[in-house]
Amino acid sequence: MIIYNATVISLGVKPLLIPNGAVYVRDDRIVDVGKSSRIMKAYKSAGSINANGKVLMPGLINSHTHLYSTFALGMPSIGQQPRNFMQTLRRVWWRLDRALSEEAIQLSALLSLAQAIRAGTTTLIDHHSSPNAIRGSLDCLRNIVERVGIRACLSYEVSDRDGKRCTREGIEENVRFLQAINRRSSLVRGMFGLHSSFTLSDETLRRCVTAARAVNVGFHLHCAEALTDNEDSMKKYGKGVVERLAKVGVLGPQTILAHCVHVSEAQISLLARTRTMVAHNPRSN
Repeated sequence: MIIYNATVISLGVKPLLIPNGAVYVRDDRIVDVGKSSRIMKAYKSAGSINANGKVLMPGLINSHTHLYSTFALGMPSIGQQPRNFMQTLRRVWWRLDRALSEEAIQLSALLSLAQAIRAGTTTLIDHHSSPNAIRGSLDCLRNIVERVGIRACLSYEVSDRDGKRCTREGIEENVRFLQAINRRSSLVRGMFGLHSSFTLSDETLRRCVTAARAVNVGFHLHCAEALTDNEDSMKKYGKGVVERLAKVGVLGPQTILAHCVHVSEAQISLLARTRTMVAHNPRSN
């Protein structure tokens, strides 16, 4: 397939800008990029799409999202409006994720992915939570991702906030999914999900680190999204949240920390030394 008559933008280390450009794709791979005249001549037997001068560029990547959060658009909180981060979690987000069923998980994913495609986003790194529908929840998401034809990296956020059963099932869901997914899908991969330091005990973190190492993946979790994350870590463990995560073995080049709004210079240096990835999320914060 050739997409021609496009303004091709390549991005990358040496970005290209090609007016009246074309891209030739074969077997889901980009084979050639250049002027429309050359590409059309070189691959005469290929089907083609006229872009009519529109911009053609690599798909965008959303490095931290919650597909289920689409249900929160326009949703009012019940009772008094939240005035801080923890109240927002308790009155809005944690009420929403507890209400999710298998059907709701799939419908929210379908809507979120449709919106992503319209915005030019072709890869999403999702962070899922559904305390009353944990088992099989990542397969629900995988089915929708593959149906839509987009790419995604999925994880279930383990947390102690909903009790020991949910903690155990969250760990099991990550492990079960990760053991199977790399052999089953070209579009979907996985990470080990954690909620945030302030909802995870040392014991739970150690269990998760052991489980993740067994399947050779990194972690996806929130970090220092609000001042309360560092304050909680200092009060309970005598060290900042980034230092705590480093000590238990969460940090590293396979891990994504979302937000990292309230981090010190020393913590930034620690993240750099461990080559931990950060998804800053400026729109969220």
